[in-house]
Amino acid sequence: MFIINIIFLFLFLSLSSLSYADLNQKILVIPKTKSQAQKTKKKQYSFETTQISEKDINNATVVKLTTLLKQKQSIARIEAHSGDMTQTSISIRGFGDNASTNSLIMIDGFPLTNPSLITPNLNLILLSDLKYINIFQGSRGSLWGDQAVGGTMNIVTKKPQNFIFENKISTGSFATHFFSSALGNHFPQGYFKLSGFSYQTQHDRAHSKQKTLGFFPQAGYNYTKGNIDLKWQYVKDEAQFPGGLTEEEYIKDPKQATQFSNFIRYHINNLQLLSQHDIYPNWLIETRLNYQTMQGKGLMGSFFHRQEGSCFFYPKLIGSLYSHKIILGYFKQYQYYQFTNSLTKKLADTKQEDFFAHIELNSFFSVHPILGMRYARQDSNFRVVHSYERYMKNRAFVKEYGLIAKPDFHWQMFIRRDENFRFPKTNEALWLPINVDTLQTQQGISYETGIHWQNDTHDIQLTFYQLDIQNEIVFDPEQTIYQPFGTFHQFDKTKRNGVTGTYHYHINNNISMNTQLNYVNAQLVSGSNRGKAIPAVPAWNGNIGFDYQLTSYFLK
Repeated sequence: MFIINIIFLFLFLSLSSLSYADLNQKILVIPKTKSQAQKTKKKQYSFETTQISEKDINNATVVKLTTLLKQKQSIARIEAHSGDMTQTSISIRGFGDNASTNSLIMIDGFPLTNPSLITPNLNLILLSDLKYINIFQGSRGSLWGDQAVGGTMNIVTKKPQNFIFENKISTGSFATHFFSSALGNHFPQGYFKLSGFSYQTQHDRAHSKQKTLGFFPQAGYNYTKGNIDLKWQYVKDEAQFPGGLTEEEYIKDPKQATQFSNFIRYHINNLQLLSQHDIYPNWLIETRLNYQTMQGKGLMGSFFHRQEGSCFFYPKLIGSLYSHKIILGYFKQYQYYQFTNSLTKKLADTKQEDFFAHIELNSFFSVHPILGMRYARQDSNFRVVHSYERYMKNRAFVKEYGLIAKPDFHWQMFIRRDENFRFPKTNEALWLPINVDTLQTQQGISYETGIHWQNDTHDIQLTFYQLDIQNEIVFDPEQTIYQPFGTFHQFDKTKRNGVTGTYHYHINNNISMNTQLNYVNAQLVSGSNRGKAIPAVPAWNGNIGFDYQLTSYFLK
Protein backbone atom coordinates (compact mmCIF):
# COMPACT_ATOMS: atom_id res chain seq x y z
CA MET A 1 0.00 0.00 0.00
CA PHE A 2 2.73 2.47 0.96
CA ILE A 3 4.83 1.62 -2.10
CA ILE A 4 1.84 1.91 -4.43
CA ASN A 5 0.95 5.34 -3.03
CA ILE A 6 4.55 6.61 -3.33
CA ILE A 7 4.78 5.49 -6.97
CA PHE A 8 1.34 6.94 -7.68
CA LEU A 9 2.28 10.32 -6.16
CA PHE A 10 5.68 10.44 -7.89
CA LEU A 11 4.21 9.76 -11.33
CA PHE A 12 1.43 12.30 -10.77
CA LEU A 13 3.98 15.02 -9.94
CA SER A 14 6.11 14.00 -12.92
CA LEU A 15 3.17 14.24 -15.31
CA SER A 16 2.04 17.55 -13.86
CA SER A 17 5.47 19.12 -14.37
CA LEU A 18 5.97 18.21 -18.02
CA SER A 19 6.93 21.16 -20.17
CA TYR A 20 5.65 22.88 -23.26
CA ALA A 21 7.97 20.75 -25.40
CA ASP A 22 5.20 18.88 -27.21
CA LEU A 23 3.35 21.92 -28.53
CA ASN A 24 3.72 20.77 -32.13
CA GLN A 25 2.43 17.26 -31.44
CA LYS A 26 -0.45 16.23 -33.63
CA ILE A 27 -3.84 17.00 -32.10
CA LEU A 28 -6.15 14.04 -31.47
CA VAL A 29 -9.50 14.24 -33.28
CA ILE A 30 -12.30 11.82 -34.04
CA PRO A 31 -12.02 10.75 -37.69
CA LYS A 32 -15.03 10.68 -39.99
CA THR A 33 -16.63 7.26 -40.32
CA LYS A 34 -17.68 7.18 -43.96
CA SER A 35 -16.30 3.74 -44.60
CA GLN A 36 -16.94 3.87 -48.33
CA ALA A 37 -15.38 7.32 -48.81
CA GLN A 38 -12.23 7.03 -46.70
CA LYS A 39 -9.51 4.56 -46.09
CA THR A 40 -9.44 3.34 -42.52
CA LYS A 41 -6.40 4.59 -40.67
CA LYS A 42 -4.46 2.38 -38.33
CA LYS A 43 -5.91 2.76 -34.86
CA GLN A 44 -3.78 3.88 -31.95
CA TYR A 45 -4.35 2.05 -28.69
CA SER A 46 -3.45 2.89 -25.13
CA PHE A 47 -0.37 1.01 -24.00
CA GLU A 48 -2.45 -0.51 -21.20
CA THR A 49 -4.00 -2.64 -23.94
CA THR A 50 -2.78 -6.11 -24.82
CA GLN A 51 -3.65 -6.75 -28.45
CA ILE A 52 -3.78 -10.07 -30.27
CA SER A 53 -3.39 -8.96 -33.86
CA GLU A 54 -4.89 -10.29 -37.05
CA LYS A 55 -1.48 -11.69 -37.93
CA ASP A 56 -1.35 -13.60 -34.63
CA ILE A 57 -4.81 -15.01 -35.29
CA ASN A 58 -4.09 -16.01 -38.90
CA ASN A 59 -0.86 -17.77 -37.91
CA ALA A 60 -2.47 -19.67 -35.03
CA THR A 61 -2.49 -23.47 -35.27
CA VAL A 62 -5.51 -23.85 -32.94
CA VAL A 63 -9.27 -23.84 -33.63
CA LYS A 64 -10.59 -22.56 -30.27
CA LEU A 65 -10.44 -18.98 -29.04
CA THR A 66 -9.75 -20.01 -25.44
CA THR A 67 -6.66 -21.95 -26.57
CA LEU A 68 -5.44 -18.94 -28.55
CA LEU A 69 -5.86 -16.68 -25.51
CA LYS A 70 -3.87 -19.07 -23.34
CA GLN A 71 -1.02 -19.15 -25.83
CA LYS A 72 -0.73 -15.44 -26.62
CA GLN A 73 -1.03 -13.65 -23.27
CA SER A 74 -1.43 -14.04 -19.49
CA ILE A 75 -3.17 -10.76 -18.57
CA ALA A 76 -6.51 -12.57 -18.81
CA ARG A 77 -6.49 -16.06 -17.30
CA ILE A 78 -8.89 -18.65 -18.73
CA GLU A 79 -10.77 -20.46 -15.96
CA ALA A 80 -13.42 -23.15 -15.68
CA HIS A 81 -15.18 -23.67 -12.35
CA SER A 82 -18.02 -26.01 -13.32
CA GLY A 83 -18.64 -29.31 -15.05
CA ASP A 84 -20.03 -27.50 -18.09
CA MET A 85 -17.11 -27.46 -20.53
CA THR A 86 -18.64 -24.51 -22.40
CA GLN A 87 -18.52 -22.30 -19.31
CA THR A 88 -15.08 -20.74 -19.34
CA SER A 89 -14.49 -17.36 -17.75
CA ILE A 90 -11.94 -14.57 -18.09
CA SER A 91 -10.08 -13.53 -14.93
CA ILE A 92 -8.22 -10.21 -14.94
CA ARG A 93 -6.51 -8.75 -11.86
CA GLY A 94 -7.11 -11.30 -9.15
CA PHE A 95 -10.56 -12.91 -9.29
CA GLY A 96 -11.39 -16.57 -8.70
CA ASP A 97 -14.79 -18.27 -8.81
CA ASN A 98 -16.48 -14.90 -9.44
CA ALA A 99 -14.16 -13.96 -12.32
CA SER A 100 -16.85 -14.10 -15.02
CA THR A 101 -18.90 -11.32 -13.38
CA ASN A 102 -15.90 -9.06 -12.75
CA SER A 103 -14.55 -8.95 -16.30
CA LEU A 104 -16.54 -7.58 -19.22
CA ILE A 105 -16.45 -9.29 -22.61
CA MET A 106 -17.60 -7.41 -25.71
CA ILE A 107 -17.91 -8.40 -29.36
CA ASP A 108 -17.69 -5.42 -31.73
CA GLY A 109 -18.59 -3.21 -28.77
CA PHE A 110 -21.69 -5.26 -27.80
CA PRO A 111 -21.42 -6.20 -24.09
CA LEU A 112 -22.01 -9.91 -23.43
CA THR A 113 -23.87 -9.82 -20.12
CA ASN A 114 -26.44 -12.48 -19.29
CA PRO A 115 -29.28 -12.31 -16.73
CA SER A 116 -27.81 -15.33 -14.94
CA LEU A 117 -24.30 -16.54 -14.18
CA ILE A 118 -24.01 -18.36 -17.50
CA THR A 119 -20.81 -17.05 -19.07
CA PRO A 120 -20.37 -16.36 -22.80
CA ASN A 121 -19.00 -19.40 -24.63
CA LEU A 122 -15.93 -17.91 -26.31
CA ASN A 123 -15.38 -21.04 -28.37
CA LEU A 124 -18.51 -20.24 -30.39
CA ILE A 125 -16.52 -17.47 -32.07
CA LEU A 126 -14.73 -18.66 -35.20
CA LEU A 127 -11.07 -17.65 -35.40
CA SER A 128 -11.54 -17.03 -39.13
CA ASP A 129 -14.06 -14.30 -38.22
CA LEU A 130 -11.67 -12.39 -35.96
CA LYS A 131 -9.83 -9.21 -36.90
CA TYR A 132 -8.12 -8.54 -33.58
CA ILE A 133 -8.67 -8.76 -29.81
CA ASN A 134 -8.01 -5.95 -27.33
CA ILE A 135 -7.62 -6.77 -23.63
CA PHE A 136 -7.90 -3.68 -21.43
CA GLN A 137 -6.47 -4.34 -17.99
CA GLY A 138 -7.94 -2.32 -15.17
CA SER A 139 -11.22 -0.77 -14.13
CA ARG A 140 -13.41 0.86 -16.80
CA GLY A 141 -16.59 1.35 -14.78
CA SER A 142 -17.29 4.90 -15.91
CA LEU A 143 -16.84 4.12 -19.61
CA TRP A 144 -18.30 0.61 -19.95
CA GLY A 145 -20.34 0.12 -16.79
CA ASP A 146 -21.52 -3.11 -15.19
CA GLN A 147 -18.86 -5.84 -14.75
CA ALA A 148 -15.90 -3.72 -16.01
CA VAL A 149 -14.12 -4.23 -12.67
CA GLY A 150 -10.84 -6.08 -13.24
CA GLY A 151 -10.64 -5.62 -16.99
CA THR A 152 -12.40 -5.71 -20.34
CA MET A 153 -11.95 -7.70 -23.54
CA ASN A 154 -13.25 -6.42 -26.87
CA ILE A 155 -13.30 -8.97 -29.71
CA VAL A 156 -13.48 -7.31 -33.13
CA THR A 157 -14.71 -9.35 -36.10
CA LYS A 158 -13.92 -9.03 -39.81
CA LYS A 159 -16.09 -7.94 -42.69
CA PRO A 160 -15.44 -9.39 -46.17
CA GLN A 161 -13.18 -7.16 -48.27
CA ASN A 162 -13.71 -9.33 -51.37
CA PHE A 163 -15.26 -12.67 -52.31
CA ILE A 164 -14.51 -15.40 -49.77
CA PHE A 165 -15.25 -19.10 -49.60
CA GLU A 166 -13.42 -20.89 -46.80
CA ASN A 167 -13.65 -24.36 -45.27
CA LYS A 168 -11.66 -25.73 -42.35
CA ILE A 169 -11.51 -29.27 -41.00
CA SER A 170 -9.71 -30.33 -37.83
CA THR A 171 -9.52 -33.52 -35.79
CA GLY A 172 -7.76 -34.42 -32.57
CA SER A 173 -7.64 -36.55 -29.45
CA PHE A 174 -10.73 -37.50 -27.42
CA ALA A 175 -12.69 -38.01 -30.67
CA THR A 176 -12.59 -34.29 -31.39
CA HIS A 177 -13.87 -33.13 -34.78
CA PHE A 178 -14.30 -29.58 -36.04
CA PHE A 179 -15.64 -28.20 -39.32
CA SER A 180 -16.33 -24.59 -40.28
CA SER A 181 -17.38 -22.86 -43.47
CA ALA A 182 -17.77 -19.25 -44.59
CA LEU A 183 -19.16 -17.60 -47.73
CA GLY A 184 -19.23 -13.87 -48.30
CA ASN A 185 -18.59 -10.93 -50.59
CA HIS A 186 -18.05 -7.18 -50.48
CA PHE A 187 -19.88 -4.62 -52.63
CA PRO A 188 -19.67 -0.80 -52.84
CA GLN A 189 -23.01 -0.62 -51.04
CA GLY A 190 -22.16 -3.19 -48.36
CA TYR A 191 -21.42 -6.84 -47.78
CA PHE A 192 -22.90 -10.20 -46.78
CA LYS A 193 -21.46 -13.21 -45.00
CA LEU A 194 -22.74 -16.67 -44.06
CA SER A 195 -20.67 -18.76 -41.68
CA GLY A 196 -21.15 -21.72 -39.39
CA PHE A 197 -19.43 -24.60 -37.66
CA SER A 198 -19.85 -28.03 -36.15
CA TYR A 199 -17.82 -29.19 -33.15
CA GLN A 200 -17.87 -32.35 -31.08
CA THR A 201 -15.57 -33.99 -28.55
CA GLN A 202 -15.59 -36.73 -25.95
CA HIS A 203 -13.30 -34.81 -23.52
CA ASP A 204 -11.13 -36.86 -21.17
CA ARG A 205 -13.79 -38.63 -19.08
CA ALA A 206 -16.57 -41.11 -19.72
CA HIS A 207 -20.00 -39.62 -20.30
CA SER A 208 -18.63 -36.16 -21.14
CA LYS A 209 -19.52 -35.90 -24.82
CA GLN A 210 -20.26 -32.45 -26.18
CA LYS A 211 -21.80 -31.34 -29.50
CA THR A 212 -22.14 -27.75 -30.71
CA LEU A 213 -23.60 -26.30 -33.91
CA GLY A 214 -23.50 -22.63 -34.89
CA PHE A 215 -24.93 -20.59 -37.75
CA PHE A 216 -24.08 -16.88 -38.21
CA PRO A 217 -25.51 -14.87 -41.12
CA GLN A 218 -24.71 -11.16 -41.30
CA ALA A 219 -25.00 -8.26 -43.74
CA GLY A 220 -24.08 -4.59 -43.94
CA TYR A 221 -25.20 -1.56 -45.93
CA ASN A 222 -23.24 1.63 -46.55
CA TYR A 223 -24.83 4.96 -47.38
CA THR A 224 -23.61 8.53 -47.75
CA LYS A 225 -23.46 9.41 -44.07
CA GLY A 226 -22.89 6.08 -42.40
CA ASN A 227 -23.52 2.35 -42.31
CA ILE A 228 -25.82 -0.33 -40.85
CA ASP A 229 -24.78 -3.86 -39.83
CA LEU A 230 -27.15 -6.71 -38.97
CA LYS A 231 -26.14 -10.06 -37.41
CA TRP A 232 -28.03 -13.16 -36.36
CA GLN A 233 -26.40 -15.86 -34.26
CA TYR A 234 -27.95 -19.28 -33.67
CA VAL A 235 -26.26 -21.88 -31.44
CA LYS A 236 -27.34 -25.36 -30.41
CA ASP A 237 -25.32 -27.09 -27.72
CA GLU A 238 -25.54 -30.42 -25.90
CA ALA A 239 -23.21 -31.61 -23.14
CA GLN A 240 -23.03 -34.64 -20.86
CA PHE A 241 -21.79 -34.45 -17.25
CA PRO A 242 -19.82 -37.33 -15.71
CA GLY A 243 -20.31 -36.32 -12.05
CA GLY A 244 -17.80 -35.69 -9.30
CA LEU A 245 -15.19 -38.12 -7.99
CA THR A 246 -14.03 -38.91 -4.51
CA GLU A 247 -10.30 -39.06 -3.86
CA GLU A 248 -10.44 -42.86 -3.85
CA GLU A 249 -12.35 -42.95 -7.15
CA TYR A 250 -9.94 -40.47 -8.72
CA ILE A 251 -6.89 -42.51 -7.71
CA LYS A 252 -8.48 -45.66 -9.08
CA ASP A 253 -9.58 -44.16 -12.43
CA PRO A 254 -9.66 -40.38 -13.01
CA LYS A 255 -11.50 -40.86 -16.33
CA GLN A 256 -14.48 -42.76 -14.95
CA ALA A 257 -17.98 -41.33 -14.61
CA THR A 258 -20.18 -41.55 -11.53
CA GLN A 259 -23.31 -40.24 -13.30
CA PHE A 260 -24.54 -41.54 -16.65
CA SER A 261 -27.77 -39.59 -17.05
CA ASN A 262 -26.90 -35.94 -16.39
CA PHE A 263 -27.00 -33.67 -19.45
CA ILE A 264 -27.97 -30.21 -20.66
CA ARG A 265 -29.25 -28.92 -24.02
CA TYR A 266 -29.83 -25.34 -24.96
CA HIS A 267 -30.59 -23.11 -27.94
CA ILE A 268 -29.42 -19.50 -28.23
CA ASN A 269 -30.76 -16.89 -30.65
CA ASN A 270 -29.08 -13.49 -30.76
CA LEU A 271 -29.99 -10.61 -33.08
CA GLN A 272 -27.74 -7.51 -33.26
CA LEU A 273 -28.08 -4.21 -35.10
CA LEU A 274 -25.32 -1.58 -35.31
CA SER A 275 -25.86 1.84 -36.85
CA GLN A 276 -23.21 4.55 -37.31
CA HIS A 277 -24.40 7.90 -38.69
CA ASP A 278 -22.50 11.16 -39.24
CA ILE A 279 -24.53 14.14 -38.01
CA TYR A 280 -21.85 16.84 -38.25
CA PRO A 281 -18.13 17.02 -39.10
CA ASN A 282 -16.28 15.00 -36.44
CA TRP A 283 -19.55 13.92 -34.77
CA LEU A 284 -21.46 10.67 -35.13
CA ILE A 285 -24.26 8.74 -33.46
CA GLU A 286 -23.46 5.09 -32.85
CA THR A 287 -26.44 2.91 -31.86
CA ARG A 288 -26.54 -0.73 -30.83
CA LEU A 289 -29.68 -2.86 -30.49
CA ASN A 290 -29.47 -6.40 -29.13
CA TYR A 291 -32.10 -9.10 -28.54
CA GLN A 292 -31.15 -12.52 -27.15
CA THR A 293 -33.02 -15.59 -25.90
CA MET A 294 -31.81 -18.84 -24.39
CA GLN A 295 -33.91 -21.95 -23.84
CA GLY A 296 -32.49 -25.00 -22.13
CA LYS A 297 -33.41 -28.24 -20.46
CA GLY A 298 -31.53 -31.06 -18.85
CA LEU A 299 -31.07 -33.48 -15.99
CA MET A 300 -28.89 -32.56 -13.03
CA GLY A 301 -30.22 -34.71 -10.21
CA SER A 302 -33.73 -33.87 -11.47
CA PHE A 303 -35.20 -32.64 -14.74
CA PHE A 304 -35.26 -28.88 -15.23
CA HIS A 305 -36.25 -26.25 -17.77
CA ARG A 306 -34.58 -22.90 -18.06
CA GLN A 307 -35.38 -19.76 -20.03
CA GLU A 308 -33.72 -16.39 -20.05
CA GLY A 309 -33.38 -13.43 -22.35
CA SER A 310 -32.37 -9.82 -22.65
CA CYS A 311 -32.68 -6.83 -24.93
CA PHE A 312 -30.89 -3.50 -24.81
CA PHE A 313 -30.79 -0.12 -26.53
CA TYR A 314 -27.33 1.49 -26.47
CA PRO A 315 -26.81 4.83 -28.30
CA LYS A 316 -23.64 6.92 -28.03
CA LEU A 317 -22.75 10.37 -29.30
CA ILE A 318 -19.05 10.44 -30.24
CA GLY A 319 -17.10 13.44 -31.44
CA SER A 320 -14.74 16.27 -30.68
CA LEU A 321 -15.22 19.83 -29.51
CA TYR A 322 -12.22 22.18 -29.73
CA SER A 323 -10.08 19.04 -30.21
CA HIS A 324 -11.41 17.46 -26.99
CA LYS A 325 -12.65 13.90 -27.49
CA ILE A 326 -16.16 13.44 -26.07
CA ILE A 327 -18.41 10.39 -25.60
CA LEU A 328 -21.97 10.77 -24.27
CA GLY A 329 -24.09 7.65 -23.89
CA TYR A 330 -27.26 5.99 -22.68
CA PHE A 331 -27.93 2.32 -21.93
CA LYS A 332 -31.37 0.76 -21.40
CA GLN A 333 -31.74 -2.98 -20.76
CA TYR A 334 -34.46 -5.48 -19.84
CA GLN A 335 -33.71 -9.05 -18.74
CA TYR A 336 -35.81 -12.02 -17.62
CA TYR A 337 -35.05 -15.43 -16.09
CA GLN A 338 -37.08 -18.55 -15.32
CA PHE A 339 -35.96 -21.84 -13.77
CA THR A 340 -38.28 -24.79 -13.15
CA ASN A 341 -37.71 -28.29 -11.77
CA SER A 342 -39.67 -30.79 -9.66
CA LEU A 343 -38.92 -28.83 -6.45
CA THR A 344 -39.25 -25.17 -7.36
CA LYS A 345 -40.11 -22.51 -9.90
CA LYS A 346 -38.08 -19.30 -9.81
CA LEU A 347 -38.84 -16.17 -11.81
CA ALA A 348 -37.01 -12.86 -12.15
CA ASP A 349 -37.06 -9.76 -14.31
CA THR A 350 -34.64 -6.84 -14.23
CA LYS A 351 -34.58 -3.35 -15.69
CA GLN A 352 -31.37 -1.33 -15.95
CA GLU A 353 -30.69 2.22 -17.11
CA ASP A 354 -27.32 4.02 -17.45
CA PHE A 355 -26.24 7.58 -18.31
CA PHE A 356 -22.56 8.26 -18.90
CA ALA A 357 -20.02 10.78 -20.20
CA HIS A 358 -16.33 10.41 -21.00
CA ILE A 359 -13.97 13.24 -22.01
CA GLU A 360 -10.32 13.20 -23.06
CA LEU A 361 -9.00 16.76 -22.98
CA ASN A 362 -6.42 17.89 -25.48
CA SER A 363 -3.82 20.36 -24.18
CA PHE A 364 -0.86 22.31 -25.51
CA PHE A 365 1.35 20.13 -23.38
CA SER A 366 1.97 16.40 -23.74
CA VAL A 367 -0.45 15.64 -20.87
CA HIS A 368 -4.04 14.69 -21.67
CA PRO A 369 -6.49 14.71 -18.72
CA ILE A 370 -9.34 12.18 -18.79
CA LEU A 371 -12.65 12.61 -16.99
CA GLY A 372 -15.59 10.23 -16.85
CA MET A 373 -18.76 9.52 -14.92
CA ARG A 374 -21.70 7.12 -15.05
CA TYR A 375 -24.96 6.83 -13.18
CA ALA A 376 -26.68 3.42 -13.27
CA ARG A 377 -29.80 2.02 -11.68
CA GLN A 378 -31.22 -1.49 -11.57
CA ASP A 379 -34.73 -2.50 -10.45
CA SER A 380 -35.52 -6.20 -10.08
CA ASN A 381 -38.40 -8.47 -9.10
CA PHE A 382 -37.76 -12.00 -7.83
CA ARG A 383 -40.40 -14.62 -7.14
CA VAL A 384 -40.24 -18.21 -5.92
CA VAL A 385 -43.66 -19.76 -6.53
CA HIS A 386 -45.50 -20.69 -3.31
CA SER A 387 -42.66 -19.22 -1.25
CA TYR A 388 -41.82 -15.50 -1.46
CA GLU A 389 -41.58 -12.44 -3.67
CA ARG A 390 -38.86 -9.78 -3.37
CA TYR A 391 -38.10 -6.41 -4.88
CA MET A 392 -34.51 -5.23 -5.17
CA LYS A 393 -33.29 -1.72 -5.96
CA ASN A 394 -29.62 -1.04 -6.75
CA ARG A 395 -27.89 2.22 -7.66
CA ALA A 396 -24.33 3.20 -8.67
CA PHE A 397 -22.55 6.45 -9.43
CA VAL A 398 -18.91 6.10 -10.50
CA LYS A 399 -16.26 8.58 -11.62
CA GLU A 400 -12.90 8.53 -13.38
CA TYR A 401 -9.95 10.94 -13.19
CA GLY A 402 -6.75 10.35 -15.09
CA LEU A 403 -3.76 11.77 -16.93
CA ILE A 404 -2.00 10.36 -19.98
CA ALA A 405 1.43 11.75 -20.92
CA LYS A 406 3.21 11.23 -24.25
CA PRO A 407 6.43 13.30 -24.08
CA ASP A 408 7.74 11.72 -27.29
CA PHE A 409 7.37 8.66 -29.49
CA HIS A 410 9.34 6.42 -27.13
CA TRP A 411 7.74 7.25 -23.77
CA GLN A 412 4.19 7.11 -22.44
CA MET A 413 2.94 7.36 -18.85
CA PHE A 414 -0.44 7.33 -17.21
CA ILE A 415 -2.10 7.71 -13.82
CA ARG A 416 -5.78 7.02 -13.16
CA ARG A 417 -8.38 6.68 -10.45
CA ASP A 418 -11.47 4.86 -11.74
CA GLU A 419 -14.49 3.60 -9.82
CA ASN A 420 -16.38 0.46 -10.83
CA PHE A 421 -19.50 -1.51 -9.99
CA ARG A 422 -21.46 -4.62 -10.76
CA PHE A 423 -25.10 -5.44 -10.12
CA PRO A 424 -26.25 -8.83 -8.73
CA LYS A 425 -27.25 -11.53 -11.22
CA THR A 426 -30.62 -13.28 -10.99
CA ASN A 427 -29.10 -16.54 -9.70
CA GLU A 428 -27.26 -14.68 -6.97
CA ALA A 429 -30.36 -12.81 -5.79
CA LEU A 430 -32.42 -16.01 -5.74
CA TRP A 431 -29.83 -18.12 -3.89
CA LEU A 432 -29.47 -16.22 -0.61
CA PRO A 433 -28.91 -17.43 2.95
CA ILE A 434 -32.10 -17.85 4.95
CA ASN A 435 -31.53 -14.65 6.96
CA VAL A 436 -30.61 -12.41 3.97
CA ASP A 437 -33.22 -10.63 1.83
CA THR A 438 -31.13 -8.69 -0.66
CA LEU A 439 -27.70 -8.14 -2.19
CA GLN A 440 -26.19 -4.68 -2.40
CA THR A 441 -24.41 -3.23 -5.41
CA GLN A 442 -20.75 -4.24 -5.49
CA GLN A 443 -18.60 -1.10 -5.83
CA GLY A 444 -14.87 -0.52 -6.03
CA ILE A 445 -12.07 1.97 -6.62
CA SER A 446 -9.03 1.25 -8.77
CA TYR A 447 -5.78 3.24 -8.51
CA GLU A 448 -3.53 2.59 -11.49
CA THR A 449 -0.24 3.95 -12.80
CA GLY A 450 2.23 2.78 -15.40
CA ILE A 451 5.00 3.55 -17.84
CA HIS A 452 5.77 2.42 -21.38
CA TRP A 453 8.94 2.63 -23.48
CA GLN A 454 9.42 1.43 -27.03
CA ASN A 455 11.72 1.66 -30.04
CA ASP A 456 11.97 -0.32 -33.27
CA THR A 457 13.23 -3.42 -31.43
CA HIS A 458 12.00 -3.35 -27.83
CA ASP A 459 8.61 -2.70 -26.22
CA ILE A 460 8.43 -2.60 -22.40
CA GLN A 461 5.42 -1.90 -20.16
CA LEU A 462 5.13 -1.78 -16.36
CA THR A 463 1.84 -1.19 -14.55
CA PHE A 464 1.03 -0.95 -10.81
CA TYR A 465 -2.48 -1.06 -9.39
CA GLN A 466 -4.53 -1.21 -6.22
CA LEU A 467 -8.17 -2.36 -6.40
CA ASP A 468 -10.40 -1.85 -3.34
CA ILE A 469 -13.88 -3.40 -3.40
CA GLN A 470 -16.84 -3.16 -1.03
CA ASN A 471 -19.66 -5.74 -0.96
CA GLU A 472 -17.87 -8.14 -3.32
CA ILE A 473 -20.38 -10.85 -4.30
CA VAL A 474 -19.09 -14.40 -3.81
CA PHE A 475 -20.41 -17.96 -3.78
CA ASP A 476 -20.58 -20.13 -0.66
CA PRO A 477 -20.78 -23.83 -1.65
CA GLU A 478 -22.14 -24.95 1.75
CA GLN A 479 -25.44 -26.74 1.17
CA THR A 480 -28.48 -26.30 3.40
CA ILE A 481 -31.99 -27.71 3.44
CA TYR A 482 -33.27 -24.37 2.13
CA GLN A 483 -30.52 -23.82 -0.44
CA PRO A 484 -29.28 -27.25 -1.61
CA PHE A 485 -27.08 -25.67 -4.34
CA GLY A 486 -25.21 -23.24 -2.06
CA THR A 487 -25.72 -19.52 -1.49
CA PHE A 488 -24.32 -16.11 -2.42
CA HIS A 489 -23.16 -13.55 0.09
CA GLN A 490 -20.93 -10.46 0.20
CA PHE A 491 -17.52 -9.68 1.67
CA ASP A 492 -17.37 -6.36 3.52
CA LYS A 493 -14.06 -5.25 1.97
CA THR A 494 -11.40 -6.82 -0.25
CA LYS A 495 -8.16 -5.49 -1.68
CA ARG A 496 -5.89 -6.43 -4.57
CA ASN A 497 -2.39 -4.99 -4.99
CA GLY A 498 -0.56 -6.01 -8.12
CA VAL A 499 1.97 -5.35 -10.85
CA THR A 500 2.04 -6.36 -14.51
CA GLY A 501 5.10 -6.35 -16.75
CA THR A 502 5.32 -7.11 -20.46
CA TYR A 503 8.30 -7.26 -22.81
CA HIS A 504 8.36 -7.68 -26.60
CA TYR A 505 11.63 -8.13 -28.45
CA HIS A 506 11.64 -8.03 -32.26
CA ILE A 507 14.85 -9.85 -33.09
CA ASN A 508 14.35 -9.44 -36.85
CA ASN A 509 11.52 -9.44 -39.38
CA ASN A 510 10.91 -13.17 -38.88
CA ILE A 511 11.70 -13.78 -35.20
CA SER A 512 10.22 -12.15 -32.11
CA MET A 513 9.89 -12.92 -28.42
CA ASN A 514 7.18 -11.83 -26.00
CA THR A 515 6.73 -12.37 -22.28
CA GLN A 516 4.29 -11.27 -19.57
CA LEU A 517 4.50 -11.54 -15.79
CA ASN A 518 1.66 -10.76 -13.37
CA TYR A 519 1.64 -10.60 -9.58
CA VAL A 520 -1.38 -9.93 -7.37
CA ASN A 521 -1.90 -10.02 -3.62
CA ALA A 522 -5.66 -10.54 -3.19
CA GLN A 523 -6.90 -10.56 0.40
CA LEU A 524 -9.79 -9.83 2.73
CA VAL A 525 -9.38 -6.64 4.75
CA SER A 526 -12.31 -6.87 7.18
CA GLY A 527 -14.27 -9.39 9.23
CA SER A 528 -13.10 -12.50 11.02
CA ASN A 529 -10.98 -13.58 8.00
CA ARG A 530 -9.13 -10.28 7.76
CA GLY A 531 -5.69 -10.69 6.20
CA LYS A 532 -6.45 -14.04 4.59
CA ALA A 533 -6.01 -14.64 0.87
CA ILE A 534 -9.03 -14.73 -1.43
CA PRO A 535 -9.51 -18.35 -2.63
CA ALA A 536 -8.71 -19.52 -6.17
CA VAL A 537 -6.50 -16.51 -7.01
CA PRO A 538 -2.88 -17.43 -7.89
CA ALA A 539 -0.34 -14.83 -6.81
CA TRP A 540 1.88 -15.31 -9.87
CA ASN A 541 1.15 -16.15 -13.48
CA GLY A 542 2.90 -15.42 -16.74
CA ASN A 543 3.92 -16.68 -20.13
CA ILE A 544 6.75 -16.53 -22.63
CA GLY A 545 6.62 -17.19 -26.34
CA PHE A 546 8.69 -17.14 -29.51
CA ASP A 547 7.34 -16.46 -32.99
CA TYR A 548 9.17 -17.54 -36.12
CA GLN A 549 7.78 -16.86 -39.59
CA LEU A 550 9.09 -18.98 -42.44
CA THR A 551 10.70 -16.96 -45.23
CA SER A 552 9.20 -16.94 -48.70
CA TYR A 553 12.04 -19.24 -49.84
CA PHE A 554 10.76 -22.09 -47.66
CA LEU A 555 7.13 -21.41 -48.53
CA LYS A 556 7.69 -21.87 -52.28
